[in-house]
Amino acid sequence: MNKITTDPLLNTIVDFVYSENSFSDNAYKIAKYCLWDSISCALSSLNEADCLRLLGPYVEGTIVPNGVPVFGTNHRLDPMKAAFDMCAMTRWMDFNDTSFAGGHPSDSIGAVLSVSYFRSQQLKVLGLPELTMQDVLHGIIQAYEIQGMISFANKFDQPSVALDHVIAVKIAASAVVTKLLGGSKEMALATLGNVFMDGGTLNAYRHVPNAGPRKSWAGADAASRSVWHAFNAIKGEPGYQTPLSDPKWGFEKVFYEGKKIIISESLGSFVLENIIFKFYPCQRNVSTALEAAIQLHPWLKNCFEQVKKITIFSHDEAIRRTDKKGPLTTRAARDHCMQYIVAIGLLKGQLTLDDYLDETANNPLIDSLREKMVLIENPNFSKNHHDIQIRSCANAIQIELVDGSLSELIQVDFPLGDPIHRDRVENAIVDKFQVLSSPVWDEERRNQVMELIINDSSFLKTSVTEWMNTLQN
Repeated sequence: MNKITTDPLLNTIVDFVYSENSFSDNAYKIAKYCLWDSISCALSSLNEADCLRLLGPYVEGTIVPNGVPVFGTNHRLDPMKAAFDMCAMTRWMDFNDTSFAGGHPSDSIGAVLSVSYFRSQQLKVLGLPELTMQDVLHGIIQAYEIQGMISFANKFDQPSVALDHVIAVKIAASAVVTKLLGGSKEMALATLGNVFMDGGTLNAYRHVPNAGPRKSWAGADAASRSVWHAFNAIKGEPGYQTPLSDPKWGFEKVFYEGKKIIISESLGSFVLENIIFKFYPCQRNVSTALEAAIQLHPWLKNCFEQVKKITIFSHDEAIRRTDKKGPLTTRAARDHCMQYIVAIGLLKGQLTLDDYLDETANNPLIDSLREKMVLIENPNFSKNHHDIQIRSCANAIQIELVDGSLSELIQVDFPLGDPIHRDRVENAIVDKFQVLSSPVWDEERRNQVMELIINDSSFLKTSVTEWMNTLQN
């Protein structure tokens, strides 16, 4: 009888996660920034009723012994629900980091933290050393790499496939959380095999008329599902060897038109070290258009009624994802609309989280400006956006007034959070933390967290338990 060979991609991912290779000091530093940024984003979600209703135990009053603390709250939950809550909080405001491949690798950070804390409690009972924040950052680097590289190579959310990109979150987190829980490589293969057996979710909830809050918890759902599969694998749930390549029932046949799902075999820390931070709360592909609009704000002054035409030169992915016309009735629709975000930048010279609220959206000037916008693809912008050596995110804007006056054509190729601006990232991360955490924590509490995280060497040695307990209310 012929032996069934495991799909090579499963082995590539698991071998990478279980390798003994370490990462550079710079990689750990950027991973710390990603964690720090995610905490800030998570805290900003605690004013959102739609997010708050999802947090806490599924059954009110449930008490979990040695439960995982959820930062910014007083909840202590089972690892699956804690992963969901922390991931949902991080993603809710669409303010967390992103990559050149799209998606949000930080969607998995809550899962990494949750299982690390749970495992540390197990080790403490056994009298063994707990996991440290270096272990957490190591797992974050690996999850970022897997998610970014598999997203870049396969583009699950392209219209011909139409799966939501959060499938890459589930794939990336699966082997990482299994290892952090103390599972073997065989268990990690079982986790990953079951993840692919899940298939993928539809991309419809990101697009009008179906745009809704699910896009804010879809990554959390994927990450927590990976934790669930990991726990099952550790309890002995078997895996599947050919979930991808089965010629009739496999993922590739059912979801991917029979094409191979691929990933680079030379995985490292490239995605993490080239991560794009968000310092404006908008979709990455729109961020440079916003920055251009902010530059044009002084030129336009109070001549908004005199605008005849606004031409936006953009790249194909931005147009596909964010060119939206008609009513925008929810935050989820507004924060993924190029025209809405550019209008806010022109009107206010800034963009804040509150600009997606109904109070702002009811300003008739926004829709008036939207109607005068024309999006045109610049082929060079598209080419450079998809070139892994360039990874630009270019947009350019020019305004024409009714008297024929033309503004300067303002082009921005890379957003503020791009790797080319790394010399400014720490100050920007600190500023973002102070702004987003201040409604939740007082100055003393913020300084306590800052002191714990700011020193690289001491932070790496901090136990997961100490770190997580510091963040709980």
